[in-house]
Amino acid sequence: MVSEALSSPATDGGPGIVNILMDLGPACTSNAGTFRDALRLITQKLPGGGKSSNSSSGAIPLKEGGIARLIHFFSAVGARTKDGSNSNHSNNSDASLSSAFVGVLMNDTTDWNKADKTSPSDWNLDVVSQVLTDFSLSLHWPLVARSFDFPEFKVRDTRHLELLLALYSKASSGGKFSLPLEPIAGVGDWRNKEGQLTLLRALLIVTPSVYKFPLEEGEERKDAAAALVDVNSSGGGTASPSLLSSSCPNPGGFACSKVLQRLLSLSDEPKLHQSAREVLGMGLQSCPEIILCALVRLQLSNAAAMNVADTPPQQLASIRARAQAGMPLKGELMRELIPLFFSPNPKWVVKNPTGAIRRLWEISPNTVVAACVEAFKVLPTAEERAEVVAFQCNLLRKSLPNADNGALQQVVSGSKDADFAYTLACYMADNGLLDFTNWLSERTNNVGKAAVTLQSIVFLTRTYNKAKLRSTAQGDGDSVKLVLSWENLASMLRMLTMVDNETMSQVIPNTDTTLGSQGKIILERCLQMYPNIATLTNSSSSNNANSPPNQPDEIEEAANAYFQKIYASEESAREVVEMLKRFKTSGSSRENDIFACMIHNLFDEYRFFSKYPEKELRITGILFGLLIKEQLVSSITLGIALRYVLEALRKPPNQSPQSGKMFRFGMFALEQFKERLHEWPQYCSHIVQIGHLREGYAALVGEIETAMDDNQSAGSVSTAPTAPTGASGITESSVGSVLGGEISVPSSSMGGFVSSTTGSVGSAPLGGLGKIELPPPKPKKAVFGPGLGRAVNAPAE
Repeated sequence: MVSEALSSPATDGGPGIVNILMDLGPACTSNAGTFRDALRLITQKLPGGGKSSNSSSGAIPLKEGGIARLIHFFSAVGARTKDGSNSNHSNNSDASLSSAFVGVLMNDTTDWNKADKTSPSDWNLDVVSQVLTDFSLSLHWPLVARSFDFPEFKVRDTRHLELLLALYSKASSGGKFSLPLEPIAGVGDWRNKEGQLTLLRALLIVTPSVYKFPLEEGEERKDAAAALVDVNSSGGGTASPSLLSSSCPNPGGFACSKVLQRLLSLSDEPKLHQSAREVLGMGLQSCPEIILCALVRLQLSNAAAMNVADTPPQQLASIRARAQAGMPLKGELMRELIPLFFSPNPKWVVKNPTGAIRRLWEISPNTVVAACVEAFKVLPTAEERAEVVAFQCNLLRKSLPNADNGALQQVVSGSKDADFAYTLACYMADNGLLDFTNWLSERTNNVGKAAVTLQSIVFLTRTYNKAKLRSTAQGDGDSVKLVLSWENLASMLRMLTMVDNETMSQVIPNTDTTLGSQGKIILERCLQMYPNIATLTNSSSSNNANSPPNQPDEIEEAANAYFQKIYASEESAREVVEMLKRFKTSGSSRENDIFACMIHNLFDEYRFFSKYPEKELRITGILFGLLIKEQLVSSITLGIALRYVLEALRKPPNQSPQSGKMFRFGMFALEQFKERLHEWPQYCSHIVQIGHLREGYAALVGEIETAMDDNQSAGSVSTAPTAPTGASGITESSVGSVLGGEISVPSSSMGGFVSSTTGSVGSAPLGGLGKIELPPPKPKKAVFGPGLGRAVNAPAE
């Protein structure tokens, strides 16, 4: 029994030395001489203790492991509760020796039972610390700290820790130095991982006056400063001496890479995962700024170390293990940190978000961008996403110097998520922080024309029915908060009509539809829902973009009145066209709106032309053709007008009365603008391929073919012709962009799947495709004259 109790090496003493001291009781620490004699007698009787070279000189043969056990034991009994409980005292009866037996074993005549022995709380720690200083020069004290890794080691509470730190500091350096961090959290894994976790937890919940973590100059100190709030600044400035700390007792510990790395490693132990998470949870609640910055910096540091060339395989394996440590817990923490900083959170307000974002941007701008995107993507609705983007934009402007000219541009351009990039760009454009048209052009240069085309179509499909004029949507602090403004909608529509035919003909991967067909319905529905948008898509009237909108009913009535004059022969079609020219370029928003409303109502009435009487049909066809001839329709509306004429011409004139009316409408219109047909060679090729037109109107077909031949011989034919002089958009390519059948729109974002070098659609999966779901158009009130304007009360043919 005795040999088993004292079987530990003499340099350690094992639990035997502690058990013997406990049996001897506080009396053995009544004074320094008594305590030295007790230690000498005990250690000399331990196996190997009597062979110490120092034993003849009276030195106590204790080494680092034994001192570590003594420090732990005395700090534990010194912190015992009044009820005398001691969780550190072994319950193994084989290892517990009676004081009488100890005296016999040591051949010692001291009557320990008669010594001044009162209660367990009377251990004299001053005497203990005085005696332990005898070892200050003979031992390697970092090894003493490392030797706390024994099975019985555990820190019960902060009082226990305070005494342990005090004894270690006094014994090792006379109180000059504290417990080193490297042996307890740095090199090597502890066998007693639970004990190590209790030590780290206790260190983190005491104040720096008890234990100050030795932070490295530079990065770790900067992370710790992220939790400091400048009371003289409203945010965005640099730190000043007037600082208020966070509620975390010892925030420097969470900024320490060694501590953070060790906690993450311990969390991989199934039995310790929850305890390690609770420790980091304390930091998450009290100093989330530090946890965010330190966690990101640690991960990036490990990743950088793995990429260092010529790293020895063994060292690389160790680095890889550090990088992969605690991955589940890292994920849990980041899922809580991202919405905490990058989303509006009224329930939990971070004390110093600007300081944290400023520090995180210094560590890794790409991480800030990625966090913004993640906070954006988890929100289900366009309204919520627009709100979080506004929050993020304002946060970055407060946090970063010169954010408007640097950081924000990097965020909006650096994101690979197209939906996020478009939403942020729209908000910035609405608030004067970005030129949206220029941004679209730059994005086209960066990711390719086909990618931007599809991204714009997808974004508009999700948001077009929520568009509002900027001047109607002032948010907090005079900022504009919109899902989509009319102005940005107009910019995207203009861009789409300028895409060349070759790009529009590309097939989207995993679908049987082209970009052109995808864009068809969204273009038409935008015009159908917002007839006044034509005033914004025209550069000549863009100066009225921010003017107050006119009353829809008043504009509708004025537009209908002009149509009634045409059909009542009070005004000719040419006179109305001249009036529309003036309205289009007028500085009056009311006249601009009347112009847009008349164009929209005329297009909307197209499906009822087959029911028009002959006189009104002829007037309508002439008016339609004159709009094209005089360039009153351009860009999007030009493409739609040309397609309507082409569809009408394709109707067989003798098939039915309705079909004949539509064909005649097409001929009336074509006659007005045939002198412009040379501008659109592909459009001409569609016309001359109509069989019944070639048979019944050979002269017209020949005239068109001659014009096509003249253009080819003059070298004027191009696969992507530019717009003619005076047109505010393209012509030929706008036709190609709206020709096609049914449309289906991807349900996922189309970020970055097009090569900018080839300009072709890539093969990245687009996610599920489905029929586009668009709200029904608003009922129209158009009444052009007797028997006309039946868009409200008559079904289409």
